Amino acid sequence: FLYPYMAAIEFAQKLVGNGAIIAQRYILTSASAVAEPHDSLYKVQLGADVFKGPGDLYEVLTIYKHPQYIGWDYNIALLHLKEPIRYSDSVQPVIIADTFVNNLQVLLVSYGTNEEGTMHLREAIYTASTDAECVDSLTKGLSKEIIIQEHGFCVRSPPGAEQGQWADDAGAP
Repeated sequence: FLYPYMAAIEFAQKLVGNGAIIAQRYILTSASAVAEPHDSLYKVQLGADVFKGPGDLYEVLTIYKHPQYIGWDYNIALLHLKEPIRYSDSVQPVIIADTFVNNLQVLLVSYGTNEEGTMHLREAIYTASTDAECVDSLTKGLSKEIIIQEHGFCVRSPPGAEQGQWADDAGAP
């Protein structure tokens, strides 16, 4: 299993986002992935390469969204699970970097719905940066401001790459 840190987040049995295991009872995701107000109706699937495939299901106890979350700014949340995660070869916490290198090649991993309507775990390679060239290429002022204030990154696909983001990618590590 290539991505043992991956979490599929569901609400009312539907995929609403992705996340990453960061501790035995915590999943890191985006606040936009957990927009519904009823914390206890969320569940997290771990250890599966397809949404609703074989894996472990955990109930969410509480969702902690960044207190300044509005729209896409401060778009981060922690899911506190009711039970501790049982680690195995296919379920492990992600290693979080403590520094950022500009123009770093990064990997987006997501259960997001693809063009065939399936929800298999997929990956896409991007370059993450905060440089002026990338910021200037953005068309929305809010997107530019989020990067300038160091609340996010500008991400680009490699030249000529035929890849993209998929529906339900919110929170994807």
